[in-house]
Amino acid sequence: LGIPGGVQGVVITSVSPDGVASLNGLRRGDVIFQVNQTRAINLQSFQSAIFKLLKEKRGTVRIIRNQTRLFVAIEVP
Repeated sequence: LGIPGGVQGVVITSVSPDGVASLNGLRRGDVIFQVNQTRAINLQSFQSAIFKLLKEKRGTVRIIRNQTRLFVAIEVP
């Protein structure tokens, strides 16, 4: 997957074409390792953080794509 050593996160395995992830530029294979200021080290921490982001209607996620760390601004329609 091209994940740098020591990085823990959640791998996106599919993206719905009209879903929030797709609308904000996330892709299959991206690794989310942080949601806002919360580390997404496992599915439970990811789900908790993403629930808060969805409730607030905006936030940021940090991802790894092709061995590059990126910030992605998320807006929920």
